[in-house]
Amino acid sequence: MQIEHKKNTAFYLAFPMVNSSTPASFATGESVSDTAYYKDGAGAWTTLAITDTVSEIGTTGMYEIDLTAAEMNHDQVLIKVSSAGAADSAFLFQLSTNSIDDVSAYDPSTDTVEGALTYDEAIRIMLAESAGKVSVSGATVTFRDRADTKDRITATTDSTGQRTSVTVDGS
Repeated sequence: MQIEHKKNTAFYLAFPMVNSSTPASFATGESVSDTAYYKDGAGAWTTLAITDTVSEIGTTGMYEIDLTAAEMNHDQVLIKVSSAGAADSAFLFQLSTNSIDDVSAYDPSTDTVEGALTYDEAIRIMLAESAGKVSVSGATVTFRDRADTKDRITATTDSTGQRTSVTVDGS
C-alpha cells in the first residue's frame, strides 16, 4: 500500500493483520515484527530502525505503530510487518515537503503564477480576453476589463494579424 505524507511529520499507522489460513479473518494475538527501510533521492535502500513496536488494538486483529518525525524525514520509507499466523503487509510512504495542509497558505493576491504576475492578476487578464470589450484600431487590438474602465491587454499586430507585442495590466 502506498501512502502520501508530509516529510518530517509523525505518522500513526493502523492496519489489519490478515489471518494466513483464513484470509477472510483478521489475525488476533499475533507477535508482529517490523522491518523498515528508507531511501533519499536515487540512493540505495537503507535499513531504518523504528522506535515504536507494533501492538494490537484490543483483540481486534488491528495493529498500530507510531512513526516519529525523524523516522519520516526521508523521501521514501518502506515498512514491512509480519507474523507467524498472518500474511505479510507492506506500506510504502512517499514523503514530500508539502502536503494538502499547505494549501491553506495559498494567497492568490500575492502568490505568483508567472514572473511577477499573481493569480488574481492572471484571472483578470483572462477574463478581459474572454468576456471583456474588444476594440481594433489599425494594428492595435485592445481588451478591456468587465467594467470597461481599464485596458487589460493591448496587442500590436503585423499585416497578417499576428501579435508582435503584448502589454498586460492585471492590477
